[in-house]
Amino acid sequence: MTVLRACAWFLVALCVANVWSGVGGAQPAPTPTPSPSPTPAATPSPTPQPPVRIRDIVVRGTQNVSPEVVYGAIGSRAGELLDSDRVRQDVEQILATGLFADVVVRVQTTEEGAQLIFIVVENPVVRRVEITGNTVVPTDELRAALGVREGGVLNTVDLRAGARAMEKLYQDRGYVLVRVADVEMAEDGTLRLVVREGVLERVELRGLARTRPEFVRRLITVRQGEVFNLQRVNRDLQELFDTGLFENVRAQPQPGSDPDKVLLVVEFQERSSREFGFGLGYSPQQGILGSAQFTERNLHGMGRTLVLSYQRNVSSLVGGITNTLLSAQPAENLVIQYRDPWFGGRGQTLALELHDTNQLVNDVTLGVQYFMALEGGSGVLSRRLSNELTGALTLRTERTNFTVVQGTSPVPLTPGLVHALRLEGFYDLRDDPRNPRRGLRTSASVEYGFRLLGADFEFFKYQAEYVHYFPLGEGSLVGRVRASASSGLLPIQEQYTLGGQNSVRGLPTLAFRGNSALVASLEYRMPLSALFPDLRDISAVVFADAGGVSASGFGFVDTVQFSYGVGVLVNSPIGPIRIDYAIGPAGQTQTWLYFGHPF
Repeated sequence: MTVLRACAWFLVALCVANVWSGVGGAQPAPTPTPSPSPTPAATPSPTPQPPVRIRDIVVRGTQNVSPEVVYGAIGSRAGELLDSDRVRQDVEQILATGLFADVVVRVQTTEEGAQLIFIVVENPVVRRVEITGNTVVPTDELRAALGVREGGVLNTVDLRAGARAMEKLYQDRGYVLVRVADVEMAEDGTLRLVVREGVLERVELRGLARTRPEFVRRLITVRQGEVFNLQRVNRDLQELFDTGLFENVRAQPQPGSDPDKVLLVVEFQERSSREFGFGLGYSPQQGILGSAQFTERNLHGMGRTLVLSYQRNVSSLVGGITNTLLSAQPAENLVIQYRDPWFGGRGQTLALELHDTNQLVNDVTLGVQYFMALEGGSGVLSRRLSNELTGALTLRTERTNFTVVQGTSPVPLTPGLVHALRLEGFYDLRDDPRNPRRGLRTSASVEYGFRLLGADFEFFKYQAEYVHYFPLGEGSLVGRVRASASSGLLPIQEQYTLGGQNSVRGLPTLAFRGNSALVASLEYRMPLSALFPDLRDISAVVFADAGGVSASGFGFVDTVQFSYGVGVLVNSPIGPIRIDYAIGPAGQTQTWLYFGHPF
């Protein structure tokens, strides 16, 4: 087409030149004749030529395209002066319609003026469209995006736009390397387009030290030989980062061995996976508490987590007994936790826990104070069913013993062995699981306590929770509602409780208990960098809680308890740490420590 267009330009220029020379053009200068005089003869000046007017405009060569299409593209008009630049623009405009392969201009002059003739060569008729090379997007969708109609004259402008639309269809789905590499119009009217989708040649991992490459490759879903998808790469990077094993994870696509292949280089910056810490705390019920914890988040380099924690009342060791009840039977907790994020395949997690705890409980509901000793363990097998939905199955066993230290319980306490099986589902649409600003998360569970293998109780427990996140200003408004119910005879240790860091925060842990419960919370979280740019790692929180319990398994709550407070979250090297200060209904205060947000 380029050669034909060049010829057309040449013909236009030649024709226009002929017009000018044929209508009183400049006469050639006479050849000077030598004379005896040393002074040469003078050359006469050219005579100005009169302009040529366009008598009429004619279009020839159209067969399947209406001549009006050509006339509509021509800017020259009958009666106007013939202008070679204007004619050149007319040719450009005709070709710009995309319907013609070539345009030739002829000019015929008479005494009445010039006849401007545009001879067009139409593009061929498209009899069939053939698309090859596509594997991830159906041909019908590509045909629709291309927009070329079979049976019509090929429009090269629409063809280019359609090819771009095909590429955008791929790009919107994450296939950013796709291109329409070849377009051919066959003599039989078949329009052939070849798609080069761009495949992943290989994935190269850099920067791994303790983490084993096979663990990382389990979390990377993109595979060698597959069509490269940037959206999947970004999801893989987010999942790798969410393991908590890396300070930074980034991917750099690099050219492959040919233009249709890409090499993906993933660079890692590992963080320390081992932590060992000591701490001291104080509780009016438990006294002074000492704790020690060891955490390994990358056991054997496979992303497995092992946590050993021990907590004990140490009042007698640091200068006196805060609570004399603790001298004979100190409160202590021993917990061992293990988690394998890849148990049997991708998206399947196994979590195990063993615990041996003994804590002093001030049971407001029963008006009695007792030690509650819990020995047991649990196993949780969870599986990701989709990007948003996760299912979990939990089996737990626990033996409980009570030792009353103050008061008399109006009802018998319920020591014994519990075996329970819980089925739970989670639906998560949060924009960021670690620090969400928008979206929602909901869960529902049913648990059956069964009298088998020596268990002493049989019951059902039901629970549902809904959390919604609304962006508001620079922060987010978060609302949470949790409803709990039961059937059968719940032992005291299985009843729902009110109070604590994940309930009504202005009440102490286990302040009230019942066979059903309802808790609602509302809080506003705002990064302080919105007010103070230097405080990039600190967020402020204000919150309010309300809730109650009922003795009935499906009844209304007896009395609603309220609390409110403030909190601060700091993004530390070991992760986000949050501290809440809450004020209860009677003015009592509670302080809670979290690793991250409570919900």
